[in-house]
Amino acid sequence: MILFLASFESYYSQSGTGKYTAVNLVLVTFLLQTLLFVASNFLFIMSYRKLKNRFDHKASTHGYEEQIQVYQEKLSSLINSLQEGILILDNDGKILKWNKVAEKCLGVKFHARNNCIFDQVNDKNGAIIEMCYTLVRKSIDSGCTLKDSVRIGDNKQIYLELIASPIVSQPRVILILQDNTNAHKISELGKDFVANASHELRTPVTIIEGFAETLRDLPTVSDIMLEDMTDKIIRSCHRMNNLVKNLLMLAGLDNSTKPNLNPCDIVSLFESVSYSLLAIHPEVCIETLQNHDIVMINADVDLLEQALINLFENAVKYSKGAAHITVTIKKEGPRVTLQIEDRGIGIPQEHLDHIFDRFYRVNQDRSRKLGGTGLGLSIVHSIIEKHHGEIKVTSVEGVGTTFTIKLLSADESLCQSDIELSSSSFSSS
Repeated sequence: MILFLASFESYYSQSGTGKYTAVNLVLVTFLLQTLLFVASNFLFIMSYRKLKNRFDHKASTHGYEEQIQVYQEKLSSLINSLQEGILILDNDGKILKWNKVAEKCLGVKFHARNNCIFDQVNDKNGAIIEMCYTLVRKSIDSGCTLKDSVRIGDNKQIYLELIASPIVSQPRVILILQDNTNAHKISELGKDFVANASHELRTPVTIIEGFAETLRDLPTVSDIMLEDMTDKIIRSCHRMNNLVKNLLMLAGLDNSTKPNLNPCDIVSLFESVSYSLLAIHPEVCIETLQNHDIVMINADVDLLEQALINLFENAVKYSKGAAHITVTIKKEGPRVTLQIEDRGIGIPQEHLDHIFDRFYRVNQDRSRKLGGTGLGLSIVHSIIEKHHGEIKVTSVEGVGTTFTIKLLSADESLCQSDIELSSSSFSSS
């Protein structure tokens, strides 16, 4: 620019234009300076816009990355909060996402993404992982949701339902591992219940039918034989009546929403049950211990009385000679603890986890001889549950058995009548 102005000034000086030339030179210089200013501002604005766009792009990219991270965290939290096992895999069987339930079901520990599911095979889970991979491949190839089921474990068996569903518009599939162990147990219990009830009813019906046919076919029957047949028919009828009565009671407990709770003195209730038992078995010794003269709870008196009668009758049935029963009643803060201890034959340890199951008998022959149906303790367990309580059992063979019941006191029961207690471990004192 300086060279241009110098050349321009020299040209006009030689032409001898005088002061007009100087004025024109100043004017041209001003115009060139203005043009230079405009050009520099234009370049500055263009550079500013480029920088601004670059920073805006970086900011938007950073914000987008933050949004993706937040989304990923929410998705991981959602997957981990599910009770089902979740695996998200690609077409090659590489694991993209998972939750802890899936690790527990498969018996593995995933450490990083993009590991193939077959890399997690060990001695115990080879069959289920192969089944998962096969189901995933079939689901991807067909584009449909597929299901399968598998049983794992030897001692403690778990029943899993596998559900593979392809993700739309992506080469990925979600695999759901659903634990159906409880549903399977309920189904099995239903089958066992029908089979056991049919068996229990078949025996007395067969006895009655046999003696009825004998009486019909024999021309003459002695008085002694007739009396013996009649007694057996009557006992069989009583057995069927007790079975039907217990089944109806269990059905009523299962279908009822909540018992009719009213204030009740548990000490007086135990005394009433003790008198009723002594009227039938006067040889029984019952000892009662309590830390209060009156212990109030909210209870359905008829149901709770039935539960106590069942426990007392069990103590009498499974004692050698005259039964000795010790009852302990303790009020400890908001809870009332009841203990019924006998000095009977005891229960083997391997049976303790099943004695509250329906139709379960520790000694089949002894129970049938004593007229037991295998439902008494199931009824006790259901009644205590209806009262929002807990029942536990401890036993030593040849020494005796102790049933421990925990219930809420009257005040606490009123506050929590519609809330079931969460199960908690406790030791019998």
